[in-house]
Amino acid sequence: MDSGVEGVDPEFYETTECGHGRPQSRSYRIVRDLGGIRHRESWTGLTVIGLCSRTRIVNGARSDEGHYFIGSRAMGAEEHAAAVRGHWGLENSLHWQLDITFGEDGNRVQRRNGAENLSQWRRMALGLLKRHTAGESIKCKRLSAALDTDFLEEILAADCKVEKA
Repeated sequence: MDSGVEGVDPEFYETTECGHGRPQSRSYRIVRDLGGIRHRESWTGLTVIGLCSRTRIVNGARSDEGHYFIGSRAMGAEEHAAAVRGHWGLENSLHWQLDITFGEDGNRVQRRNGAENLSQWRRMALGLLKRHTAGESIKCKRLSAALDTDFLEEILAADCKVEKA
């Protein structure tokens, strides 16, 4: 696969799958020869620059996207592909949890830093709720904490507990 840049020979990996009822293909190109990168010493540990190109067809319409990434681990294109997919899986999972538990997509706060501040509070609350050992769902724990101040204190204090050896 040609990189389009003279003297640069990328490593290439490609996947094809059918997810959510639509065909998708992803191609990953990584370049390890970073000699032509200006100021590369500013990127501590930089070993690779990559591009993930995704093509999918939804309702007969084709869409193409490209995402660049950088890395510090000495891995091949296939391993970088797995890492990139894993990263987006975690991101999507977190966003889904925030939307289901807190209705984050419905938030209409737009003034100054309000939306970012509320997002940070939601993420902190989600982390505390996940850490609590009760066997309830996150949504049920949240409701219980709203209705029972003792339970709320238990959730907040759980982050401060230190196990003694």
